[in-house]
Amino acid sequence: QRMKFTYPIEQDIRIAYRSYIVQELNMGVVPGTDLKIKGILLDTSDYIKAPRSFVGAIGTLGKLSSLGFYNAGLMGNITDIQASVVKDWLLSEGKDSVVIFMGHHPFISLSPSSQKHFMGFKKLVPNSFYISSHTHKGFTINSGPVKEVNVGSITDYPNEFVSLYMRKDEEKLIVFPKRFRETFSDISSDGFCARADNYTKRGEERFRYMAYKESTKGDPNSIHDFTLDTILKSLYRVYEKLGVFKKQINPTLIKFYQYMKVLKPCEKDTVKCLGKKFDLVKEVLKFDKTLYKSVKYREKRIQYGSCQALWAAYVEYLKDWEKVPYKL
Repeated sequence: QRMKFTYPIEQDIRIAYRSYIVQELNMGVVPGTDLKIKGILLDTSDYIKAPRSFVGAIGTLGKLSSLGFYNAGLMGNITDIQASVVKDWLLSEGKDSVVIFMGHHPFISLSPSSQKHFMGFKKLVPNSFYISSHTHKGFTINSGPVKEVNVGSITDYPNEFVSLYMRKDEEKLIVFPKRFRETFSDISSDGFCARADNYTKRGEERFRYMAYKESTKGDPNSIHDFTLDTILKSLYRVYEKLGVFKKQINPTLIKFYQYMKVLKPCEKDTVKCLGKKFDLVKEVLKFDKTLYKSVKYREKRIQYGSCQALWAAYVEYLKDWEKVPYKL
């Protein structure tokens, strides 16, 4: 419905923190009423000074240094300029709307000045609540000054998403967040979601289902190499499982199958090697899209992809690969 943004003070990505984008959405009405629902998407990465990663070790509560620098991973911020835009919008709407504020950082992880701004918003629109993310571990707060629903994550364990339901009960707005968590039992049949045996062998140390902690080790080239190898190995396992190699004659599949027989880390002529892998990944992913449109393979392809995403999240969650069971 409305949007306001500013560009960085210079065209330099390193100072993109000196900009914001805030949006207002028309989201219909509360069921059974004429009460309008407005959504306001706040930019909680709106800083005055450049965020610093090191301040977490030396700052107040690990969030703010004595020099006024925030750690963006620990604390979000809404500047006075952005807050003034939101207040103007709220004043123009009046109090006869339900406002769903949405921001990346949880309320507790907003800077003190940002929390003050938010409480000012709530005074203007008492029928409001806050939806946040960032933690990748969902939670709901139904009491206190700020009612909040943290959505969790569809990529980190426990993999989940949230649907919101609301109704007006006399003078009180009641919000029902319902969490949906995908489990191995939801998608597994006949051991389909079991971890492949050779994933546990020491020879497969480089392949840990894209667990984030594994993909960030080493220099940029080795990280890139790890990521490309993981994508190729994952797709290779999927096609083996589905019998794609046996039942289709396709130039990309033939090339892919032959390359995987000699796949190894890029240790020599790194740039050329990475380029070759990258081109193959693009080619195979293009073919992979056809499986989602295939009556024969679509359902199992989606099922196996979901299975791998759950395993990746579970490995990251356990922190110890050797303790991951063969299947759940």
